[in-house]
Order: sequence, then C-alpha cells, then structure tokens
Amino acid sequence: MDAISFVLGIKTNQLRSAQLQELIYNDGIQDECYVSCVLDTDEGDLTFKRIVQGNSSVYKINDKTTTFANYLKVLGDQDILVKARNFLISSQSPKDLTRLIEQISGSLEYKQEYEQLKQEMQKSLENTNLNYNKKKNINIQLKQYKEQEREMKKYQNLISKKQDQIVLLHLWKLYHLEQRLKQNSTALEKELESKEKLEGQLTNTKRKELTQQQAKYQKQVLLYEKKINTANQELKQLSMVNLIQEQKHLSSLVAKSKQSLSDLLSNQKTKTQDLAQLKKDLDNIAKKMDELNQDDIQLNPEQLAVYQQKKQEIESNLALEYLKVKNIKTRLKTLKETDKPIDFTVLTDEKRLLEKNLAKVSKESKQQEKSELESERKMLAQKEIQIHEKLEVVQNKLLQAKQEEKSTRHKKKLKEAIDSLRTLFPGFKGKIIDLCKPNQRKYDQAVSVIMGKQMDSVVVDTEKTAIECINYLKEQRLEKLTFIPLDTISTKPIHDKYRNYNGAKLAIDVLQYLPVYEKAIKYVVSNTMISEDLSVAKHLAFDKSVKVVLLEGTVFHKTGMITGGSGDASSSKRWQEKEVEELLAKKQQYMDDLLDIQTRKRKLQDEDSFDTEGLLRKIESFQEEALILTSKISDKTKELEELQKKQEEYERDQEIKKKTIIDLQNEMHEIDDHIKAQEIMVFKEFCQDTGIEDIRAYHQIYSDSLQKSVETRLEYQTAKIKLENMILFDEKRLQDLDHRIKHTQETAASLESRLQKVEGDISKFEQKINGIREKIDGFTTDLQAAKNGLNSIVSEMEAFKQKNSEIETEIQATNKSISKREAQLELLKAEKIAILRSCKLQEVDIPLVDSSLKNLALAEFNPAFDADVDMQEITVDYAELSNEFKKDGSEQFLEQIEQNLKDIQDEIERLAPSIRTSERMDEINHKLKETNLEFEEARNEAKEAKEKFEEIKKQRYTLFHRCYTHIADTIDDIYKELTKSANVPVGGTAYLSLEDSDEPYNDGIKYHAMPPMKRFREMELLSGGEKTIVSLALLFAIHSYQPSPFFILDEVDAALDNTNVQKVLNYIKKQKGPSFQFIVISLKSGFYQDSDSLVGIYKDIGEGTSKTMTLDLTKYEN
Repeated sequence: MDAISFVLGIKTNQLRSAQLQELIYNDGIQDECYVSCVLDTDEGDLTFKRIVQGNSSVYKINDKTTTFANYLKVLGDQDILVKARNFLISSQSPKDLTRLIEQISGSLEYKQEYEQLKQEMQKSLENTNLNYNKKKNINIQLKQYKEQEREMKKYQNLISKKQDQIVLLHLWKLYHLEQRLKQNSTALEKELESKEKLEGQLTNTKRKELTQQQAKYQKQVLLYEKKINTANQELKQLSMVNLIQEQKHLSSLVAKSKQSLSDLLSNQKTKTQDLAQLKKDLDNIAKKMDELNQDDIQLNPEQLAVYQQKKQEIESNLALEYLKVKNIKTRLKTLKETDKPIDFTVLTDEKRLLEKNLAKVSKESKQQEKSELESERKMLAQKEIQIHEKLEVVQNKLLQAKQEEKSTRHKKKLKEAIDSLRTLFPGFKGKIIDLCKPNQRKYDQAVSVIMGKQMDSVVVDTEKTAIECINYLKEQRLEKLTFIPLDTISTKPIHDKYRNYNGAKLAIDVLQYLPVYEKAIKYVVSNTMISEDLSVAKHLAFDKSVKVVLLEGTVFHKTGMITGGSGDASSSKRWQEKEVEELLAKKQQYMDDLLDIQTRKRKLQDEDSFDTEGLLRKIESFQEEALILTSKISDKTKELEELQKKQEEYERDQEIKKKTIIDLQNEMHEIDDHIKAQEIMVFKEFCQDTGIEDIRAYHQIYSDSLQKSVETRLEYQTAKIKLENMILFDEKRLQDLDHRIKHTQETAASLESRLQKVEGDISKFEQKINGIREKIDGFTTDLQAAKNGLNSIVSEMEAFKQKNSEIETEIQATNKSISKREAQLELLKAEKIAILRSCKLQEVDIPLVDSSLKNLALAEFNPAFDADVDMQEITVDYAELSNEFKKDGSEQFLEQIEQNLKDIQDEIERLAPSIRTSERMDEINHKLKETNLEFEEARNEAKEAKEKFEEIKKQRYTLFHRCYTHIADTIDDIYKELTKSANVPVGGTAYLSLEDSDEPYNDGIKYHAMPPMKRFREMELLSGGEKTIVSLALLFAIHSYQPSPFFILDEVDAALDNTNVQKVLNYIKKQKGPSFQFIVISLKSGFYQDSDSLVGIYKDIGEGTSKTMTLDLTKYEN
C-alpha cells in the first residue's frame, strides 16, 4: 500500500515514514529507489514513475521527467484524483464525506474563489451600508444646519474652541499614555534580564549525564534479568527425569538379560551331556550287531551243502504238499490275526504319552515365564494397593465438594477440543481459568465477573499458532474458542498508584499465575479493582473513573452504570469446578490404572515387561511343539473310535472264524504227517553221518535261529535309527540354543552400551546444569551491582531536581511578572489606538509628525492590524501641549479638562442650530456630494461582487449536486445487492441526507443504513461485518461517479463471514472490466480462488529490493 500510495503522489508525511530516505531499503547503503505504475489506456501504456534521489522526488511519465503539478494533472485525466484519493478506501465522517464528494465532483476547486468572493461581497455590502448611513447622517445634519443657520457663527466659534479643547484632551491622554508605555517597557526589559540570569544558573548538562547513566543502569538491569530468565528457562528444559527413568529401565533389562543368559548356558550344558549319552548308546548297539554271527548248531561246508541238496530234493518232490501247507498256514495266520481281539492298549498308551509330553512342554514354558513374571505380579499387587489408597482420598474430596456429576455435552466437546489442541500444537498454553486462580476464596466471585467469557479464552505463544488452531477447529468442526496470542496482544499499563489503595485492590494483584502469562492476565483484567466497601467502590468509579467490582459481583462502571444480580453467583463456581475437574481427572486416571492392572493380572502369561528376543524364541518353540502334540492326540482319538467300530464286526464273525480254523488245522496235520515220513526217508543217511537224531527238529532249530537273528538285527537297526534321529534333533536344538545364547549376549552387550551412554548423558547434563547455575549466580551478582548503581543515580537525580526546583520557582514568578507587564503594555497600546481611532471618527485634527490616521481601521481592536499601525510609527506632536499639562497627569486634572469641555458643550447646546450651521452649509453640501458618489460606487461594487459570487456558487452547487445525486441514487441499489440473499431477496436499505440543502458543501452529509431484517439504529451500533458492508456500499457508490481505472481493497473482508465475502466477491466480479480493475489484499480463500490472477511480494536479498510474482488464473478456469 505504501508503494502504491507513493507512486500515485501521496506526500511522505502521510506514509509510514518521516523522510524520503527512510523508504530506501538496505540501511541507507543505496541512495536511490523508485516505484513505477503502468496503466493500459486506449492510447497505449502510460507509465508513471516516482524516484527517490537524496531527500527529493523525481516524477516521470513514460520515462520523461515532469513537474509534480503536471504529474497530478495526467493522473487526474485518468480519473485518479490524488487529493480525493478515490483509489483508496477509508471510513468517512459527515464532514469528511462532504469534502470527499467535493473533491470527486470538482466543486472543491471553486472553494477558495467562493470564499474569496463571498468575503468581497460581504465587505462591499458593509461598505455600502456604511456610506448609506453616512449619507443619511449628513442629510440630517444639512437639514439641521439650514434650520440653525442664524446661529452658525457663534456655533463655529464654540466648535473651534471645542475642537481645540478636544485636541488638548487627546494630546494630554496620548502624552501620559506614552510615558506609562515607556516606564512599563523599561521595567519589562529589566525583568527579562533577570529571567536570563536565572535561566543561566540552570544547567542541563548534569541532568543529561544523570539521565544517560540512569538509562545505562536500567538497560543493564533489564539485560541481566533477561539473561537470568533465559538461563532459568534453559535449566527447566534440562530435565533428567527421563534419563534417570531410562537408566533404571536399562539396568533392569541388563539384569534380566544376564539371568536369561545364565539359564540358557545351564540348559546348553544339560543338552550337551544328553547328546553324549545318546552317542554312547549308539556305539553299544553297533557292537551288539557285530556279535550276531554265531548259530546254535554248526555244520561244515560239505555237510551244509548235502543238507541243502537234500532239502531241495524233498522240497521238489513235495512241492505240492509244501504249497498246500503254506497256503493253510497263511490262511490260519490270516484268520488268527483277524480273530485276534482289537487291542486298545497301544493307542491308549500312545495318547497318554502324548498328553504327558504336552503337559511337560506347557510346564517347561510356564517355568520359563514364571521367574520373569513373578516379580511383575508382586509389583502389580503393590501398585494396586497404592492406587486404591489414592482413589479413596480423591473420592472423599469429591464427596465433600458434592460435585461428582456428569459433564454437560458442551463441556465435553470443549474439553475434547482443548485436549486435541494441546496435543497437536506445542505453542498451546491453556485456558485463562487453568493458568491463574485467586489467592483467596473470597475473591472468586469478583474475579469471575471481571473475566466473564474470557475465562474460557485460550492463551497461545504466537499469532501464527492461534491461526493454525482456528483452522484446525474449523476443519474438525470442533467448539469455537477465543485465542490470546502473547506476541501480539496489547495491554494497558497498570496504575501503580492504586496498588495500595485503602479498601480496594487491583484484580491482577489477587491472582496467582506464572510470569510468562502476565501479559494475557493483564489483557483480561486490565485496571479493574476489587473492593469490599460499597462507599469506596462508588468513590473510585464515579470520582476516579475506575471500573470497580464488589466481592459479591456487583460492577460499578466508569460511565456510572451499575451491573449486578443473582445470576453472577454461578460464575464463582467455575473455580470450584476447576478443582473438581482436576479431581475427576485424577479419579478417571486411577480407575484406568486399576483396570489396566486387572487386565495384566488376568493375562499375565501374555505380558512380559522386560521381554527379550531369546525368551520369545524359546516360548515359540514350546508352543509349536505343544501344537504338534495336540494334533497327534487328536489323530489318536480318531483311531480309537475306528477301532471300536471294528471290534463290533469282530464279535459278529467270531464263530465262523473258529470253525474254519479247526478244519484247516486238521487238513494241515494230515499233509504234515505225509511230509514228515518222506523227510525221514530222504534224510536217513544224512542223519546217520551227522549224528542228527531228528531232522525235523534240526529244521526247526535252524529256522528259529535264523529267524531270531533277523529279528534281533531288526530291533538293533530300529534302535540305531531312533538314536541317530534323537542325536540329530538334539544337535539342532543345541545349534538353536547356541544362536539364542549369542543373540542374548549381543542384546546384553547392546543394553550395557546404552546404559553406559545414558549414564554418560546424565553426567553431561549434571555438568551442564552446574555450569548454568554458575552463570545464574554470576548474572545475579551483576544484576545486584546494576541495581545498586541505579539506586545511587536515582538518589542523585532527586537531589539535583530539588536544587533546580528553587530556581525554577523564581523563574516562574518572573514569568508571571513579565506576562503581567506585557498585558499592561498591550492594554496601554490598545488604549492609545482607541484614542487615535476616536480622533479619526470624531475628525479631531491631532498634530502628527510625518504620519497620518488614514490607514487606521475604524473596526474594533485588531492586534494584527494595530501591530501594522505601530510599524508605521504614528508620531504625535506635543509642541502645543504646555508644561503644565505635561507635568500633571492626575485624574483631577483630567476631570478639570473634561469639565471645561462640558461647559463649552453645554453652551453650544444652548445656541440655536441656525446660528451654528449657516457658515458650514457649503462644506456640508460638498461632503454630501462626495458621499453620494461613494455610495453609488460602493453599491455598484456590491452588485458586481454579488453577481460574481452567485455565478461561482451556481457552478459549485451544480458540480456538487450532480455528484451527490448520482451517489444518493445508486447507494441503495448497491447496498441491496451486497445484502440480499435467498431469505431476504430485497436486501437492506441505505440512503444519504444533507444537513444543509441550500449550500450542502458547507455542512455534512449523513449516511443511514438498515441491514436486512433489522430496525433502524445508529451506525456505531452495527456489528463489525455490518459496518464493513455499509462502508463498502458507500465507497462503491462514490467511486461509481468518475471511477478510477483501478480499485484497491486492503483486507476489507477481515470482519466478514464467508457469506458476506461471497456477496462482495460477486459484486466485484460483476463490476470488473478491462477499464476498471480490482486489486484485493485479503486473507480469505474465496478471493484467491475466484480472482483472475495472484500477485505475491517477496524480498530479493541479493539486490536489496522488493519483487513480485504473478500467477495468471484465467488459464485454469475450466
């Protein structure tokens, strides 16, 4: 805005700088800057440039230097009136609105000429009346002189004598006046010299030195206080609570890790011993398998060959019988196997073994957790007892307060909003009611009334944080809150004279709060006082103009208004509600802690506060093994059910199977007897040679030995495979155990490293805290020294002021005497001028020296004019005045002169008029003729002056009335368009009224507006948004008359809601065009998204100047 105003020719004193050099950026390194403005006209681009060179401005149009007057003229040709500032928006009073319309209409250009002609006309009318009265008086005198012509001679003598007496009287007065003037002037000079001497005794050098020293010490005090506060804040931020808690936590974890590692190593040792025993058993089985090489009966190879030959022979001859026996045995075997009752023992034992293993696995898993969870169970039990005790205390307090009630819906929403803001925004401090409290309960009611709605206002650190919080509340549609930013809020200074006032206290003095929130508390309570005495409150409010509140809540306003009633009693409960809210919050916290403890006690097997990865892996292994065993148990249960079904079938077929077995056995015995007879016959010779008594017995022995050897080998082989599998499983478990031991060792080492780092950080923090405390001690010592020096300077300044006050008292007395003397001189001068004026009016021929009374005004005393008369040095000749008259200046002598004059006057009055006027007839006639000529001349001049005045008045009125009529006719339509809506399609009403309809430019223009659906009220009673709409309607109407090519709106939407912003935006979009542009400075997104382009201003640090960025939004309309 400063740049636009600057290039359009606004004077420097109307910008935010006192000199042109202050407009240049970069701390005066550059000595030149400029702002240019380009207007796109029908004839082409028109560039206006204003340059700062030194302490002067250079004006250029299209890069050609021009004068300021021509610069303004060319701007005016483009309907940009700099004096009217019709390109800027501001609020207007009735007088200002009249002047603005004069400037825009052009009637202001005739104001000076109007005023000048009006004065000339009045002066000429006065002159005409004066000549007319003079002429009238002369005619009367002429008539009298004609009647008294016979007495003229004597009259002339008396007149001459009277004139001489009058001259003598005036000379005597003037002479003694001048003597008194000389005496007073001499006395005045002496008093001025005395004043100069007294002023010379005053010295300001020492005062300046003391003031500088005082400022120096004050600056040091503020600096050291700031350093101490900064160090204290830094000390508060260096909290070791988290580090100490982390140290305790890590120490506990290290101890747990070491215990877990010890358990793992012990388990590893046991598993290693078990593996060694399994390997030893495997070696024993291998040895036993090697010993199975001997038979019960030994034959040599030849005998064995004969035996094999004979056996093959018998088998060949009796192949059919052997086949039948084999088939019968097979059938018998099959029948015996099927006839064999179903045995549930194996499956039952297997199931029982699996369940035993499952219980063992679960027990091992629980034993692993038991040692870690036992300590936690004890801790939870102890904590539960402590929380129960605290909860009982809180419930007793709530019971006493009788406030354990459910929160209202509004309070819940408000609390949710505040909790969300406190979590998301670090700059959020809290509500006013949470940041302070009265130091005594008796002040609760009064403080609540003083704060009012501000009790729920929220304090934040910066304005930026407040805006972010408001945007968040809008996005989340949470409760509305009022924010007090500490960096931008402005407060009134506290009246320290009322701090110790008898019977009353400042509200801010009865509140407890942290120093960082002092600014916010001052803003809320200001200088309001609290009183216990009604008479004291009335005295402060009505005599001292201070807002006072009684303890029961009655308010005495500075304006005389008194506010109070029973409704104020409820507000004092807010402080008790605050305490109850804290108790309820503690109660809820304790209830949550108890619920958490109960949950952890119920699910303790799933909780492990000091969990390690090795323990989790071990528990997972046990859980997997338990899952497999559970699956196997389920399978065995299903097999048992199938066996029960088969058992039923077995019982049904039992009889049939027994009969079939008996038949087959009989048949097999018959065939076996035949085979036995044939074998004895064939092996008879072999038995004799080998000494075998029964060949069939040998067959059985040989066959059983071979079968037993096979079965034994199969058992050993099975045991060997089982042992090998067990060895592989244990080796795998040992490898997994080694990995877990290694991981546990790494975890323990990492925890120990973290513990050492935390202990190192604690040591560093302690060193840093000690350093800060030493700095605070040093700053405190320096602060005390600075305060001592400041107190010394203050005492010295008080003594210096006391010394100078005596001299200043004398100077004041001298100044009063000088003022009195000057007043006397002015009165004497005025009296002298009055005598001279009287001489001129009475045509008394006072003897003068080279001077005249022609230029002496006949009007009342005018100091400025009389000063001019003094400069002309009217010098009176006192030669005719005798020494007697010069010596005696008493009142008695004056009475004597006046008595002589009165006697002459009485004698003249006794004469006939005809006698007095006969000899002056010719003079009166001549004077009458001159007066007639002067009267006619004055009358003509008055007529001419009136005609000129009426012509200028007509032109001025026409221009003003044309502009006013246009604005008055359009303002109502514009206001309706800005205020109409779907609910109120007609909109509001606005109109203008003249305070002076004959000459409207000499008085104000009143502006009246009635918003939709509201009754008439004064403009001051409208809301901020309504005032903005009313002002915009007026200014849009004004600028519709000879509008400038562009229009600037500087944050006019600050007080508007989104609906009114959209209405203004629609109006702007409707009015905009190539020849009428709108430049809007706004914080509302509606203006951004509907604009044709966006312009941003940024600082180019390299060049040390401002630059712009422009984004054309017309490309994105679709």
